[in-house]
Amino acid sequence: MTTESETQRSLGRLEGKLDMILADQEQARFARQHQMEKSEAIERRLDATDQKLSSVTDRFNEAAPIISDIKRWKERFIGAQMLIAGVFVAIGGGLPCCGNGWP
Repeated sequence: MTTESETQRSLGRLEGKLDMILADQEQARFARQHQMEKSEAIERRLDATDQKLSSVTDRFNEAAPIISDIKRWKERFIGAQMLIAGVFVAIGGGLPCCGNGWP
């Protein structure tokens, strides 16, 4: 049979193991709480980013017609420059023919 001191020693070991299990559970609870806080912070940041993206998209959609008008005017300006340059080239090429130096 077991003596009273052996029984007390066994109970002490069991209590020690139980204390370790409880401490591990407390640490796990703290870690879960920390992870939940981080997850909530990430969700808040994601929501804020979605709102900003929506705002930028709306602003772009408002500016798109203006941008296309500017591009169209730029193309017209470049075409006008090319036309003027062509006229000056034609005039410059025709001046020697009409000048005093033509026989």
